Amino acid sequence: MRMLTLVLATYMTSAALAEVDLRTVRWDAAREGDPFGSGIIGVARVQADGVSAMVRCSSSPDRVEVRFFLDRALVSGTAAVAWRFDTGERRTMAWTKSPNGHSLVVPRELQGSFVEQLRREDMLYLYVGDLNGAEQEVIVPLRGSSAAISRALGWCDEARGT
Repeated sequence: MRMLTLVLATYMTSAALAEVDLRTVRWDAAREGDPFGSGIIGVARVQADGVSAMVRCSSSPDRVEVRFFLDRALVSGTAAVAWRFDTGERRTMAWTKSPNGHSLVVPRELQGSFVEQLRREDMLYLYVGDLNGAEQEVIVPLRGSSAAISRALGWCDEARGT
């Protein structure tokens, strides 16, 4: 079974996202050495007005991880996170948050389908609570993500010989 290490990182700033045309933001891809091992890492990234996302696969170890990083601290532990792609249905599920409250981890059972939707859709909307309990909307532009993610995943497959 083919599994990949994926890290999806999102950073927010307090700048108003409405001021940027997120439809013009493009993803890119790069091949890098694995800082935690001897493998190859394929990286697909996007950045738009305070929001950046990264999908990272590794040729070793053979696993999947999807993670979002936010500049605003959230409550640590496990909490409900809501999301939707484009105009799709809003879903809610418990995601794990890092001890410092800046990182969200997509549950393992969602990771495969989540990455496929990242490749197919135009926008991802995340709805997360901040330390004050207010819901924050995080917008991740996905235009061009399919080609960039495919290149990154291909480099990892190539390094594994698959």
